[in-house]
Amino acid sequence: MIEIGTSLQIEWKQEDGSVKKLRSKVADVSQDAFAMQYPVDNTSGKTVFLSNDTYFKVQFVNAAGQALGFRTHIVGRKKDRVPMIVCFLPEVNKMEKIQRREFVRVEAMIDVAFTSVNPPQKTFHTVTTDISAGGLAAVFKPHLPFQKDEIYETLLVLPFQNGTRYVKVQTKVIRFIEKRERTLVTLEFQETTEKEKQLITRYCFERQLEMRRKSQAI
Repeated sequence: MIEIGTSLQIEWKQEDGSVKKLRSKVADVSQDAFAMQYPVDNTSGKTVFLSNDTYFKVQFVNAAGQALGFRTHIVGRKKDRVPMIVCFLPEVNKMEKIQRREFVRVEAMIDVAFTSVNPPQKTFHTVTTDISAGGLAAVFKPHLPFQKDEIYETLLVLPFQNGTRYVKVQTKVIRFIEKRERTLVTLEFQETTEKEKQLITRYCFERQLEMRRKSQAI
């Protein structure tokens, strides 16, 4: 089920046949309808006003980290603290499952902390260069005593559009990449729970959409 606060990606086919890509957020949900904030054009960043009975496609990622899509149309308006558009909400079994690579890797600079599992205990704070649902690459100074196959308790600080989430996972050192005055260490997630995996996958999806919006705005 779609939830309040969910980010939406919208494709609206205009009368001239061109397709506008918009974004919005779910503000309210009922059994057969949902309300969203007035959408914003991905390219211009301007608010777009759509008339009643306008049809468009919607894509989103649910709480389970699954990407879904469906066709909908505007059925009315609603005014709370901000004006909203009310749209038809189909049943979940009538939504389309969007196939995408589970371990898609995205460039992302997020805060991360590592604590070694085996003594003597070592703790490092740094940032990532990229992340996927299967692992990450992080920046370290060359003198840090990392060893291949070492296991670390790892805290990820994931900045979602609707707030920051903290995810604790175990990571295993896979390899080292030397780059001038820094070392990139690639680490693989070990036995992540379904909830941890869903959060990381969801973050990667949101990050992909953010990078796509920025590239289209250039």
